[in-house]
Amino acid sequence: MSNISLSVVLLFFLSTITLSAEEKEDAFVRKNKIGVEMGGSSLILSFKYERILLNYNRHKTAVEIGGGLFTFNAGINQLLSFHQHHVEIKLAAIGARLLYSDPYYYSFGAGYRFQRPSGRTSIQISCPVNYGISSGYFVIPGASISRVF
Repeated sequence: MSNISLSVVLLFFLSTITLSAEEKEDAFVRKNKIGVEMGGSSLILSFKYERILLNYNRHKTAVEIGGGLFTFNAGINQLLSFHQHHVEIKLAAIGARLLYSDPYYYSFGAGYRFQRPSGRTSIQISCPVNYGISSGYFVIPGASISRVF
């Protein structure tokens, strides 16, 4: 490798390190969230608790549990963050009672979350694809509002 190409590669990596050092801090200050969700992976209505496990500037991983009148659910969320805007990918298992033909469902979906890194409120919209053995695949769009602490 010539000295010129080595200098270009070194300059590229140094500029990347400098730019990332100046990047705005986007990790969440508060890691717990409690809220209510209508539709989505809760099927009808549920109250949910979420805890951020991995909290980096651009990537965050969280687990959540929730329960409502007819369902209970547990899931894992992966967030890709752009300051206060987040793209969310969710994988969940749902237990359903009384109203549904299947006793449990699986859910995989994507959504949008608005939450400031130091904010106390989170607003989400999601569109999960739910699956039950006898019900097959179905989509229930959802919305959620939460308090962050």
